Amino acid sequence: MNQRLPRRWYWMPMAVFLLGMLSSSLLIWINAMNERQDENFIFADMVMDVQLRATISHLWLEESLSGETGIDMDMVWAGFDQSISLADALLYGGESEHGMRVEPIGDPGLRLQVQTVQSLMKKFRDLAVERYQDPTISGVGTVQDEAFDDLFREILAVAGALEGDAEKKQATIKAQSRRLFMGILLVWATITMAATVGIWNREAKKNLAERALQDAYSELERRVENRTAELSAANKHLKWEIGERRRA
Repeated sequence: MNQRLPRRWYWMPMAVFLLGMLSSSLLIWINAMNERQDENFIFADMVMDVQLRATISHLWLEESLSGETGIDMDMVWAGFDQSISLADALLYGGESEHGMRVEPIGDPGLRLQVQTVQSLMKKFRDLAVERYQDPTISGVGTVQDEAFDDLFREILAVAGALEGDAEKKQATIKAQSRRLFMGILLVWATITMAATVGIWNREAKKNLAERALQDAYSELERRVENRTAELSAANKHLKWEIGERRRA
């Protein structure tokens, strides 16, 4: 009849399996946190680019309307179009100006803000074209000029709020990453200590068993030597008796 192995032998593979699952879970979690940080960074960078393009195009248009020569109007209109395209990429997925891929925004509140920025940018560009094509409404202090400036300030305000939300989210992710790191450090420190104590105890028990075995072997060897000496003495005595009997 086969004997069952002691239950304690099953703890080692179970412990290895649990440690492996824990390690895999931690790595997956860390990767997810890193991806969230990357996505949030790209989002904030693209929102900043929208503000930058709108500001540069606004500045160049005003310089052109004020009589400044040498302004490349193709660059001005391209700046407006790039701002609109960046907002479109944030809404439906695409690439930033630096070639970084961004996924479509899933948060309804952020989508609404980006849609607002995109809508304002389209109005901003249409008004810029209208002012550029009709010099009578392009002067400083006109209704169109004031509406143009108000629209620009509104774009910066909404985009600035978006950037602020992204920075807050980034701070939250960093705090979560910090807590995760401390948790991982604590877990692995606990595992290391437990493993060290377990190995120490196992080695101590092994050393005790080896010493006990050595003591038992030494005792057995001493007894064998004593017994051998006794048998040798008895054999000599027996030979002596045999010799005495023969002489008698």
